[in-house]
Amino acid sequence: MTSQSTLGQQPEQPQPQRSAASLLIGKLLAFGFCLSVSLTDVVFKKSEAPAETLMIFRGSGIFLLFNAIQCHEVKQSFLKTYQRNWKILFGRSACHSTAVLFLIVSVQKLPLSIYAVIEELGPLFALIMSGILLRECIKPLEMFLGAVVFLGVILVIQPPIPILALWQTEESSINKGDYVYVLVAIIAVFLLSSSKVLLRKMSTKNQPVPVSVTACSMAVANFVIGIIVHVYYSGLSWLICVTSKQTVYLVLTVVLATTNQYFGYFANKLEKTPIVALIATMKVPILFVFDIFMYPEVVQDYNILQYIGGVTVFLSILFLIANNYFRMNQKRSKNTRTD
Repeated sequence: MTSQSTLGQQPEQPQPQRSAASLLIGKLLAFGFCLSVSLTDVVFKKSEAPAETLMIFRGSGIFLLFNAIQCHEVKQSFLKTYQRNWKILFGRSACHSTAVLFLIVSVQKLPLSIYAVIEELGPLFALIMSGILLRECIKPLEMFLGAVVFLGVILVIQPPIPILALWQTEESSINKGDYVYVLVAIIAVFLLSSSKVLLRKMSTKNQPVPVSVTACSMAVANFVIGIIVHVYYSGLSWLICVTSKQTVYLVLTVVLATTNQYFGYFANKLEKTPIVALIATMKVPILFVFDIFMYPEVVQDYNILQYIGGVTVFLSILFLIANNYFRMNQKRSKNTRTD
């Protein structure tokens, strides 16, 4: 359900020259990934099912359908990776699953388009955490674009501060009581970005982490945290206390969770990761379109400052990912000349 840039993620591994057909398929899969992730958010919002129940079904889907194919191919590296990195894997899985739980809660309470813009704070948090955990140097341009993204998000969420009061309408697109969910969404994006940086921390060019390892640990953590939260709120009651309408959305959650994994996995295999990230950024306008058709009364309450902020965030993220892409190419070219 999360589509963030390559900043803070596992470094792209050297791959053989791709054909024009594979690059086209990779781009189509990247768009499919973006659309699938957007639909997942819509399902979460429309389901009206408890967040912990959605977590359990999401984890079950990823674990059963994705890892059943992957695990038998990399069983040896699977076990070795766990033995070598179990502490980081545990921390990453806990961060990621807590982030998913928080994101489900926030997407059910906030307008889809506002939620999507908040989620674009991910690359900014990834930059910060990469500097802290990986000791990477943050370039001045990246710091500037990160600051612009932050400003754009402030313009969109419009916290109740006097300087923004002139542009706010009487009927705000975010109810005052829902600002706590804005904070929950921001914390979730921070945790999600941290989990991606932790993935890079345990990955090297010679020992990349198999995708089955990360998917398996993430799925198990989703399932376990979902169970714990359910027991906390509902005791030992049956997990499947849902309506027929919710059952349909839970099935869609399983299907989309697995589809997200496959589309994202094969898109990054066939196309360069930064290009996939650029396409995935289209989630912002896609969710805005969903808002227009599904919740027109919410969109009508948006003011000019929110539109400016949304466009600012979207363009800044595009520039940030493009800058990262060109920097990676430059570094690769220098390494090639050195060799």
